[in-house]
Amino acid sequence: MPCCGGFRLFFTGLASLPFFVAILSYVTFMTSYLMSVAANHTYPLFPYISDTGTKTPESCVFGQLLNCVAVSAFCCMFVRYKQLYEHTDSHLVAATKIGRLNAAGLVIGCLSAFGISMVANFQETHIEPVHFFGAALAFGGGVLYMILHTAITYYMQPLATKYEFYRRVAITMFGTIIIFISMVAAAAAAYQWRMKRGEGNMGIKRFFWLPTDPGYDAHVLSTFGEWGMAFSFLVFFLTYIPDFQTIVFDIVVQPHSPSLAGDFDLLTEESPLLSNSVIS
Repeated sequence: MPCCGGFRLFFTGLASLPFFVAILSYVTFMTSYLMSVAANHTYPLFPYISDTGTKTPESCVFGQLLNCVAVSAFCCMFVRYKQLYEHTDSHLVAATKIGRLNAAGLVIGCLSAFGISMVANFQETHIEPVHFFGAALAFGGGVLYMILHTAITYYMQPLATKYEFYRRVAITMFGTIIIFISMVAAAAAAYQWRMKRGEGNMGIKRFFWLPTDPGYDAHVLSTFGEWGMAFSFLVFFLTYIPDFQTIVFDIVVQPHSPSLAGDFDLLTEESPLLSNSVIS
């Protein structure tokens, strides 16, 4: 019974929203990965996430699920924005600064979610510049979002605990460091490949690197960094679970008139809505 009680507490309020974002993202990545490896479209050891959703049929599943991830991530970030907007104590010394950081975080979060959708809808084999632009928005925006909300957690003290702040600092530092490692390793892998095989052959092996290929070690380091970045974002969302337990989501419908049609009480069988003249 205590276990069940803790489980219910885990899903109190809107705590299930960040959990849903993390689980849906994991299912998306694993599904496209398993499909691409089974079809021999990618090498099993740490391909790029986008590479696992480039060829059909896995690209269809990857695109559909990743669009759902983008929408759910935006919802999660919007709920966090509203929570801070409504509950920030105006008597806090840093209340104005928190408000500005919160607004900036929402804008950056929207751009990041839009980038995720671009990655889902524009495969790199078809419209490569748009795909990479979306990836830059998704990962770059994700890191900036974590930095902003880690700063907000600092300024929210004592309403936010030091443990919560240090936890988000660790996740943000990991994501920030690993994104630079991934970019540097990707550049090194491409350079080593071109030095050994030439510029023109780069695209042939882009989605299926083998251990015997030049630059393979740097390539794996880069792809490992990309997976690490993605999961650092998901872990950051999971830190919202305790905060979201206090949120209740209600839909309030408030009519502007006493009835659906305004003057509904004045309608009779001779009214245009009900008369046979409408049909004729």
